[in-house]
Amino acid sequence: IALVIGGAWWLRNLSVYGVPDFLGLAAHDRVVFDQARTDDFITENGSQHYLRQMLSTTFKSFWGQFGWMALPLDSILGGWNYRGFALLTIAGLSGALLACRSHTRENGGHNGLRIHRAVWIVLLVSMLLVALQYAYYNIEFLQWQGRYLFPSLIPIAFVLVFGTDHLRALVIGRWVWTRWLTPVMLLGLIALDIYLLFRVIAPGLSP
Repeated sequence: IALVIGGAWWLRNLSVYGVPDFLGLAAHDRVVFDQARTDDFITENGSQHYLRQMLSTTFKSFWGQFGWMALPLDSILGGWNYRGFALLTIAGLSGALLACRSHTRENGGHNGLRIHRAVWIVLLVSMLLVALQYAYYNIEFLQWQGRYLFPSLIPIAFVLVFGTDHLRALVIGRWVWTRWLTPVMLLGLIALDIYLLFRVIAPGLSP
């Protein structure tokens, strides 16, 4: 299925951009010839500053930096937006790692674990492929935009929700009612989205 969908786009790209540019990369490079380059930034600022700036900007723009990167959320709600997203990310990743470790210890060698591992392999490989294409693009161009990671939103969301809920179960899972904390917390992001849309994004980007 993936090859059928991708193949249709590749054929379209070949008809528009010519052979062998089935990904449109050569056409892209011709359009953005004056775009900022990674080598120039590292030469001017150093590799450590490049890594810090790339990680910070990528993280912020993945969670929310609007108006073609012109409207970050550092000063919104006392600066707690990105701190909250960082806590969610840390909780999700740590919980997912603990869950994988506990399944390996308890179910080693069973069919259920092989299925479990197969699911994780698919998720992690898809995230890795997206991360690699992001890294490849930034080897040449200075493009620290989290939107390039959006093709892996489904596995990222799964890892964060699964890991956060597993951590919740480990810490306070003895109380049955706490199972509602994870969905309630994540549903609370809807309220944050609405607030940001009408009180931050619309007025901040209106002409």
